[in-house]
Amino acid sequence: MAWKQSEDQFLESDVVKWTEAIWPPSSGARRRRKRPRPWGKQAVTGQIISIDGDYLEVKVLKSEIVENTIGSKLRPHKPGTVIKKKAQTLLKGGPERRLWSEEDVRDALHREM
Repeated sequence: MAWKQSEDQFLESDVVKWTEAIWPPSSGARRRRKRPRPWGKQAVTGQIISIDGDYLEVKVLKSEIVENTIGSKLRPHKPGTVIKKKAQTLLKGGPERRLWSEEDVRDALHREM
């Protein structure tokens, strides 16, 4: 499997991997003094199943904890679940895209869009 650093353009059927923060659940009543800090980080691999404007629907293929700052057990995304992410958010996690077996077909699809 060959991976390539992803640019700003994603297509349906792309398989991407990125790293994202795991945030504490929102309690509703936010404290004014402190900003919440991430509890850790997870590495996620998923396939883009649809694109709706700036939002991507991604089916999680694999997810694992790579950093845990709170010491207790963290729950990564479950494989098979579909998550919705903004493309800009995904780009913050240093995404990589798995190369297609026929990259010229992907390039043709990219030019059509």
